[in-house]
Amino acid sequence: MPTYIQIEQRRPPDPPPPPRPRASWHLRANAIVVGWLSLTPVVALAGDMLPAPRWLLIHVFLLGAVSTAVLIWSEHFTVALTRVRSPSQRDSLTRLALLNAATVAVLAGMSVGPWQLAAAGAALVVGTILWHGAVLALLVRQALPGRFGHVIGWYVSAAAALAVGGALGGLLAADVGHGAVHERLRAAHAEVNVFGWIGLTVLGTLFTLWPTVLRTRMSEVTRKASRVGLWLAAPGLTVAVAGLLTDRRWAALAGLAVYAAGALAVLAPLADALRRRRPRTGAAWTLGAAIIWFEVALAADLVVVATRPAHEVAAALDPLRPLVLVGFVAQVLLGSLLHLLPAVLGGGPARFKRNAALLERGWTVRLAALNLGLPLLLLPLPRPVTSLGWALVLGSVLAFIILAVTALTRARPAGTRPAAAAEGPPGRTTRRRAAGRGGDRCRSPPGPSSAAC
Repeated sequence: MPTYIQIEQRRPPDPPPPPRPRASWHLRANAIVVGWLSLTPVVALAGDMLPAPRWLLIHVFLLGAVSTAVLIWSEHFTVALTRVRSPSQRDSLTRLALLNAATVAVLAGMSVGPWQLAAAGAALVVGTILWHGAVLALLVRQALPGRFGHVIGWYVSAAAALAVGGALGGLLAADVGHGAVHERLRAAHAEVNVFGWIGLTVLGTLFTLWPTVLRTRMSEVTRKASRVGLWLAAPGLTVAVAGLLTDRRWAALAGLAVYAAGALAVLAPLADALRRRRPRTGAAWTLGAAIIWFEVALAADLVVVATRPAHEVAAALDPLRPLVLVGFVAQVLLGSLLHLLPAVLGGGPARFKRNAALLERGWTVRLAALNLGLPLLLLPLPRPVTSLGWALVLGSVLAFIILAVTALTRARPAGTRPAAAAEGPPGRTTRRRAAGRGGDRCRSPPGPSSAAC
């Protein structure tokens, strides 16, 4: 009796559902940054219709948008650079929620009262940032010795600076001290927040972000420059803030000069990367402009501290706020998001390129408008000219916000398969992925460690 053997082609089992990627968390977290950034032009346009409009504008931008971005990306870079396991997403989300709740409390307490609400919000900011700094320090201790561990010291020092700045802000909210004492507190609060929390974070990040944006290798002098820069910048800022608080102008000036020397040390590897590759993208040009304005702002700060008593520094720096907020901080935030947002929006290489092209659409016009509008805000010009400066600056920021919101709304939902994974037979896709994890690692969407490739 003949025997028939039938070979059936069995359907391969369905793959298990993919875990929720950490990129989706970054997508939602950065949506909060864009939300605060969107609120900033609204506050600027509302003007005198709001209580304490200038104070509110500064803190919506710095404490809302910028501090949220620093909290997110300093943790991300620490994990990426030290190659350690990511902290608990629940804890990361808790810190993000606490910081934003504290920000709302500070804004509400200082705008409409009571002051106790603002003081409590400032205390919550301090506690959250100290927790954040402790997490970063613990991650470094768990990591194996590597090329990028020196960068994390900048982030931990920046967290300590904001803890001091938040404490000073709480004292200001409680109206501790009057007259000259209040003005010295205000000057120290501004210095430690701008040049500490933001400045130290930016300087530390540029060691890896700048060559990555330029698509070139890191300089050989990066590690030495980082260590020398931090050894100068962190103690120098400490002395400067202490000098302002204790009414010792020359101590404040000496500390600020040491901080400036540390910032100059950072420029050595950045200039080396620039010699090897010229900027070609909107992100590169925007970050480059921010670096230039940072040095200009630091030089202006040195002049003010050298020529004014400590209790007059804050008032003398008030007209220079656009130099710091627009020239330095805003362009750092916009340039960083131009480069980093496409990497967290998901969707594979094709989607990455589309999102990058979307965010950089018209970047030359936006960059020119912002940097041409800034001098109009700084110089003593007639009011119509100043209004034109605000129109140029806010128009540039609003254009980016519209593009960023468009990119965020087009991002794929968490759990869906990237477009690149659906193209071609499964075996070919698997081989492509294996190549991407190996020798083709440096062609993936750029991250903070790709400059080492």
